[in-house]
Order: sequence, then C-alpha cells, then structure tokens
Amino acid sequence: QYKFTGNYNFISPYSHEATHGILLSLLMIYHLWRFTANKNKHNLILAGSIFGLIFLTKVDILISAFMVVCFFFILSWLYYHDFRSTIKSAGIFFAFSGIPVFFFFVYFASVMPFHKALKAICGSWIFLMETPGIAKNKFYIRGMGFDDTTGNLLKMIFHSLVIIITVTGIILLCHSLKIHKDKVFKVCLYTASLAVIVSLVFFVNPYEAVRSLPILSLSAFLFLFYSYFKSLKRDHEMACNLLPALLWSVLSLCLLWKMILFCRLFHYGFYLALPSVVLLICMLVSYLPEWLDKKLSGSSIFRIVMTVIIIIFTLGYIRTSNKIYADKTFPVGSGGDRIMTFRPEIDPRGLQTARTVEWIRSNLDEKETFVVLPAGVMINYLTRRADPTPYMGFMLPVMLMFGEDVVLDTFTKHSPDYFVSP
Repeated sequence: QYKFTGNYNFISPYSHEATHGILLSLLMIYHLWRFTANKNKHNLILAGSIFGLIFLTKVDILISAFMVVCFFFILSWLYYHDFRSTIKSAGIFFAFSGIPVFFFFVYFASVMPFHKALKAICGSWIFLMETPGIAKNKFYIRGMGFDDTTGNLLKMIFHSLVIIITVTGIILLCHSLKIHKDKVFKVCLYTASLAVIVSLVFFVNPYEAVRSLPILSLSAFLFLFYSYFKSLKRDHEMACNLLPALLWSVLSLCLLWKMILFCRLFHYGFYLALPSVVLLICMLVSYLPEWLDKKLSGSSIFRIVMTVIIIIFTLGYIRTSNKIYADKTFPVGSGGDRIMTFRPEIDPRGLQTARTVEWIRSNLDEKETFVVLPAGVMINYLTRRADPTPYMGFMLPVMLMFGEDVVLDTFTKHSPDYFVSP
C-alpha cells in the first residue's frame, strides 16, 4: 500500500477481475508461446479458453489481451509463412474462447432471468455503451492525465530522457571499467557509478519516475520486435524464445492507455503498470545485458548495477508501505473478521465503523435489514445483517451502470428496515 486507500492491490483489490485478468493474460501468453514452440493444438485450445475467461474480467484487460492475440497471429504468419494455417489456428482459438463464456451464461441463466444473465456476461461492455459520457468524467480524465495534457506530457518526456540518459551513461561506464586496466581510472569510474546510485536514492522521486513507463515500454517493445525479426532470419528457436517477452510488451503498452499521461504504481497502477515494470526489469537485467555482450564489454557489471538500482527503488516502496502499515493499529471486527485500520487520530472512520457495528449488533434483530449509503456493505458482513439490494454500494460507477431510477425502484421493491449513513 503506497497511498491512503488500501484496496489497490492484488490481495484485497477494488476489483477482483483485475487480479484474475492479469493472471489469465500471463497464462494465455504462456500457452501461445508453447503452441509456437511445439505446434501442439492443446496449447492453442487452452490459450483460447483462457481468453474466453479474460472476456469475463475487465474491459481494459480484455482489449489488451485481444491486441496480444492479434499481434500473435500476425507473428505466427510471419514465423511459419503459412497464411492458411494461421487462419485455421485463429479459428480454433476464437472458437474455444466462446466455450467458457457460453457455460457461464448457461449457469447465470439457470439462476436469473435471461436478460440479466446476458448482462452478467457482458456487463462491462453494456456499462460502456450505456454511459457514453463516462469519457468526460473528471475522475477518469484526471486518471488518464488529460486534465493537464501538456504538463503531464512534458513530465513523461523529461523523466524518460533522464532514465534513458542515465542508463546509457551506466552502459558506457561499465564498458570503460571492463576495457581499461589503469587502477586510478577504475577508481574514478567506480566513484562515478556510486555517485549515480546515491543520486538515485536521494534525488529521484520514484512516484514521478514511473511517468516514463509509456515511452520506456514502447522502447522495450521496439527493441524486442527488432531482435525477434533479426533472430527470425537466422535462428527460429531464438526468435521463439523472445516471443513471450514480445507478447508481454504488447500487453504492457495496451494496459497503459488508461493512465497514459499519468502513470503510477499506486491507485489503478497496481495492475495497469505492473506488466510494464516487470518488462523493464527483464530488459535491464536480462535482454539488454545479453545485447551488450555482442556490442560492448561490461555486461556483467551493468547487470549488477541495474540489480542494485532496482533493489534500491524496491526498498523505497517497501519502506513507504511499511510506514503506512505501522499506522494501522486500530482493529475493526474481531476474530477472523478483524481488520486493522488507521488509528483514530489519523482517520476517524475506523472508530466510527467499529462503534456502528457494535450499536447494530446491540440494537437490531438478526433478521432486520439495512443499507449503508453511499457504500459500506462490509458493515452488513461484520454484523451478519442482510442488505436486501443487489448492489455493493451506491457510488457514481454503480449509478452510471444501473441508472438512478433502477436503484430507487429496487429500494421500493426491496425496502430495508434501516438506512445507515455517516
């Protein structure tokens, strides 16, 4: 946890579809790679089925995964030079991608009306189509960085240039350390390397540095794309080994569109920026040093320096997270239900929630119902009292998705005994 809100992570995410979508995308890429390596149709069938499961998660992950699939079949055509076989493989892939969607639809249709089952399957797409004004919502505009397009674009370019120049300088330093034998010169170079690392610790803001992810991810994609086609002419096996990273780079780039000018590791960045971060780590400690082996000297030194720098940034984020967790000493709930939150001096909502839970347990019958406005279904869980509505909360996304009239009609048809509101 890097910021005040605690539900932007893979353990307790604001949307479990984010966790499932990223994991499924990784599995899909793995099976596409194995299909390329051994031409086993079982891998293609599994990849297609996994893509069908991705359809049931988040729209942004689905679009990104679809771009990966399209890119894969283009590469497959170039890899085997067999257009008919590529079309056949694509047909098998998409045919099997419909099977998980179909079975989930049949399951939902068995427990709810047909139109609601269809909405459960295509809910995210319906939400987008029925709320065209969502693109103009200030929350999403700010999240993408379009509230200050010029300023955010300049920040992204600036941080990208700083990182590219720094990495280039480290490459040249490592090369010099390897080829020069003079001890005094080496001491000077080691001192310069140490100065670079220390400056990163004290002067680089890691939260701002990740603004460079779109440009760096694009650079990584172009590097891998070039390496793939260069290898394709000489060694198909080497090209095949580059395929997973190349497909991952496509996924990384596509996921970043949702925060293209305001990339961050907190908030939505916990899943949108994760693939890009993993990609860049692989580039810095694996693919780039391997390339340096063929062009320059000092690749092993470069790999060590990059590893140290990555560890430094990682420790910085861990330190920030631990500092936040250290302030979470106030318990809400008890036993297996206990949740640790901020002490009341920092955030009074934990104390308010604990008192609310205690009052409801003491004053409401177990069969009585209540709804928490605008959101707070966790109170229903902690008190073991039902919420008669089908909604997890009543924040803006819910109102946009279902419509205010529908929500009000639900209150009329399934009236709670009480409303709870701060």
